[in-house]
Amino acid sequence: MTFHRLPCLILLVFVVLPVCAQQPLEIPVRRVLVSAQSGTRLAGTDGGVAWSQTVRVPGTSSIQVCLASYDLPTDDDAIIITSLADGERQVLDRLRLQQWRCRSAWFNGDAIRIELRLAPGSTGHVRVDEVAAWGAAPGGGDSGCPGGNDPRVLSYDPRVCRLVQFANGIGGGCTGFLIDAASTFLSAGHCTNPAPEFLMVAEFNVPLSSASGTVNHPPVRDQYPVDTASIEFEDNDPGDDWAVARLHPNSSGERAAARHGWFDLTTQYTPQPFGVELLGYGSDDTPNTHYAVQQRSTGAGEMLGELIVHYAYSEGGCSGGPIVNTQTGRAVGIHTHCSTSFLGTSRKGTSVLAGDLRDAIARVAGCGFVALPSGSSTAIPCSPTVFNVETDTDRWMAVGITSPSDWDLDIAGTASTFGGLQCDFLLANGHETSGSGFGATPPGAGMLTVRPTPLYGTQPARAQFRRAITLAPGAPHHVTWESSDVLHLFEFYVGTAGSFDLHLDGHQALEWLVYGPGANNSWRSRGSAASFVAEGTVGAPASVQLGVGWHALVVVTDGYNQIVGPVGLTVAFCPAASPRCLNDHRKVMITEVSWGTPDGVEVTNFDVVPHSLDGWRVHWDGGVGLKISETLSGVTLAPGEIVLFMENGTRPPEAPPGIRVFWMQDISTSYQHFSVGLVNAAGVTVDEVRVKGDYISVILQPGQTLPTQPTLGGEFRGRAKRPLNAPTFGAVGVERIWGLDSDAGKDWTGQLNRSFGLQNRNSGYRGTDPETFLKVVINEICDNLDYIELRNVAPVAVDLQGWFLYCSSGQNRDHRIIRPFPASRLLAPGAFLVIGDGPTQPPELPWNAAYVALNAVLGGNIPFTTNEYDCALYDSLGRLVDLVRTTGHDDTVVHNFPRAPAHWRDFTGSAGRSASGSGTIGRDAQSLDGGTGADWGPVATRTMGSPNSGFSGPTGLGDIIDVRISDVDGGGGLALIVNGGHWLAGGRFSLFSAYEGHLEGQGPLYGLAMSALTNWQALNQVAPWFGYLDANGSFRFDLPPGVLPHFAADHIAVVQSPTTGQVWRRTPILEEDH
Repeated sequence: MTFHRLPCLILLVFVVLPVCAQQPLEIPVRRVLVSAQSGTRLAGTDGGVAWSQTVRVPGTSSIQVCLASYDLPTDDDAIIITSLADGERQVLDRLRLQQWRCRSAWFNGDAIRIELRLAPGSTGHVRVDEVAAWGAAPGGGDSGCPGGNDPRVLSYDPRVCRLVQFANGIGGGCTGFLIDAASTFLSAGHCTNPAPEFLMVAEFNVPLSSASGTVNHPPVRDQYPVDTASIEFEDNDPGDDWAVARLHPNSSGERAAARHGWFDLTTQYTPQPFGVELLGYGSDDTPNTHYAVQQRSTGAGEMLGELIVHYAYSEGGCSGGPIVNTQTGRAVGIHTHCSTSFLGTSRKGTSVLAGDLRDAIARVAGCGFVALPSGSSTAIPCSPTVFNVETDTDRWMAVGITSPSDWDLDIAGTASTFGGLQCDFLLANGHETSGSGFGATPPGAGMLTVRPTPLYGTQPARAQFRRAITLAPGAPHHVTWESSDVLHLFEFYVGTAGSFDLHLDGHQALEWLVYGPGANNSWRSRGSAASFVAEGTVGAPASVQLGVGWHALVVVTDGYNQIVGPVGLTVAFCPAASPRCLNDHRKVMITEVSWGTPDGVEVTNFDVVPHSLDGWRVHWDGGVGLKISETLSGVTLAPGEIVLFMENGTRPPEAPPGIRVFWMQDISTSYQHFSVGLVNAAGVTVDEVRVKGDYISVILQPGQTLPTQPTLGGEFRGRAKRPLNAPTFGAVGVERIWGLDSDAGKDWTGQLNRSFGLQNRNSGYRGTDPETFLKVVINEICDNLDYIELRNVAPVAVDLQGWFLYCSSGQNRDHRIIRPFPASRLLAPGAFLVIGDGPTQPPELPWNAAYVALNAVLGGNIPFTTNEYDCALYDSLGRLVDLVRTTGHDDTVVHNFPRAPAHWRDFTGSAGRSASGSGTIGRDAQSLDGGTGADWGPVATRTMGSPNSGFSGPTGLGDIIDVRISDVDGGGGLALIVNGGHWLAGGRFSLFSAYEGHLEGQGPLYGLAMSALTNWQALNQVAPWFGYLDANGSFRFDLPPGVLPHFAADHIAVVQSPTTGQVWRRTPILEEDH
């Protein structure tokens, strides 16, 4: 026999007494008619409170406002209610009023103030005809479960709430508890009324009642309206009495679960009895201060199918409370009933394992609440799924989804149903924080619903939320596309409308879309025409017309191709008439071409992220027809990795075993001009080299002319030169200066000794570049507050737009790319310009010297420390303009690895530094540049913006020799390359090496440990630790992974006369971490 919300009746039946629903609290709430009408109000130019009125209900202990009507035209308009008793305040905008069903939170005291706040120029009104008023306490109440002392004690579990509901003069109170991060809660079914006019408020952190038993309400921040539309319930016999629903955020937009936590539910049936505790907001008058506040009782319990029987004490109002297994801490049931028999009084509830309840939880909570931080992606196994996306008010945001099925997105009522297999997304412009739309916070912030409408299958979808990465004009940005990624989002600001070039380099299955500011700032769908500008395929450059304002660039998968990451994505935008966008050296390049036996092409990834080469191929035009390699498929090139395209797929003998080799057509190359291009999946030649022919011995007949240079559609200036006296055939070729890319012949040197699969020497004669070169020097560097001074030593003014720096903060640390000049910046002849991280200028800076704050132009930051570093200046074409490598403070250890891309002769030796003084190094007063460390010295008094006044210590080491020691294959191998110029040809090379770890130049032997002499004596006659420089003054040796153990070593390299042993050149200390 079941009784629903009725007093418990005692039936005289043999050995059986009834089972009764534990009654909700009787809430003494009444309707009180009031009159508070603003009439239509017009805000002034500054906005603010347009109307207010105090409402007082004598004799009541608390008030809830019921709005009869309102008009709030914009999201910046609001109704504000304040308690005159304790100052608690609630702000209700349009969204909050919908969630609170035109009611307010509960306010303590008998008087409140109602205010209408309007945005500038807005009009609105509010009308209140009645309030709900809380009266005196009804006393202890009747639990319906007679007998026994009350053993309950106060408890303060933040996950348990008091449920207060009132409509049409009827009030009631029960208990509920949170069960997941989506703020889903459980309670008893007989406590629930889903009628539209019925508002249930969940109160957490409830304070003690007054001495008379009158309840007190918690702060407004701890009150949450129940999402009435989400309620599902059953009000039947014990074991089938339950309710499940979600809570809306509080008035501040905070979710209950995020603030108060939640119970984990048991997942296993336990047949044996176990200890339980019951938490609830029950009736009590011992003392009255415990009335309707949270209390705890304990007892034994057991599971009987979908029924829970337990012996923890309860009173009216405890219905809906959690029955918790004291051993596991998990909620096992919902308290709902009490029963009596000759054995005594027991309580009963519904197991959280009950089938109908579990199904309802899945429906109400969706597939579970999923937190979706910026950048993360999550698989969606079922629907609906509720997400938490933390919106921004200062950048674009996007949420995307991709799936073999057709899934729909919905955020705050904005739906995107692009459909098909393509990536769908919604995006919003957080920069627009005024006017119509979401104002300071997007509507529905924190909620995203994904619903499937299957057309092609039911495989899980994947969702991703991103905040935009801000792009600076002309500055390429490199990111990694993971296999789980759905989209990447970038933003950029256009100050002057016009034509802009977009450059995107990445996987062929990626596409891009550009959106402008638009007419409103709410969430917009991919398919929306509002603010859409252009779209295209990654890999193909594009020109777009853009207006003024913040724009979004969305990069998504095409939906039809699975991208197996990680692969790199490079994005850049710049005005159409400005210097080239992709002018840094982090990219995939052709690094060596040989017309030896066999012919071939080497390609290397100099980016910091992997690159997919799917659909890529190599073209070779030698004047006798185009030769094409195989088209790559499923090939990803890791950072630093080298691959080869070889004639007929033949592996060259010098290539290390791990180098991948791809097939290329048979190539017939002789003395003629030829060109080689690297072509991506979009058919764009992303890199090209043009090699000059050798026509010295060619005798032209009358009327004959030399053939023209073939071109393959790439950007290239000048020509790469063949090595002098090179044979037509043999292991000869041209190689790129390692990592340098300015699309000119001067990036290349001729080589008589091919080195496929290995780092290039950088020796040999350089090619040509017809473009005018203007010299600007790095003139002074301070590592104390990080300033870099440039000086124009050219005879004409230089426009620095697009110029950039590569700077490292120490050995084995990646370079920072610094871009101070996104717009035109003229530097007059002889003039100085200082670059700093922030707005604080050097105090000595003259009034007529220019200063650039990197933070103001999104230019990066200067990374210098007391460690050794290098810093290189490149022009807008990517040509190296100036370079300096330093030691650490007061030592002789020079920065060695990794290197800023440069020819070996661009800088040799080391610039010495001192810890004393200003921490500054500089050139002399004339800014002389001999390309060595001897040009530099420590500066006693910093003179940023003026000629340097003199050195406070010895200048650096100026020996013209460069020794590059590089880890390869992630540190498993070693490459050592020596360059000293043809005047050192035939010289004997050897190493003084100490393997005790790094002594920072403080050892007794030129800064090395004494063991370096012993090691030199032992290895001086052992190859490859010694050797002789070739005709270009170059020497190299390479060790594959596994040959050497891991160690930290200090080296000094020397070149001696092969006959007398006289030391011709030596290096500073070179650190190696192998």
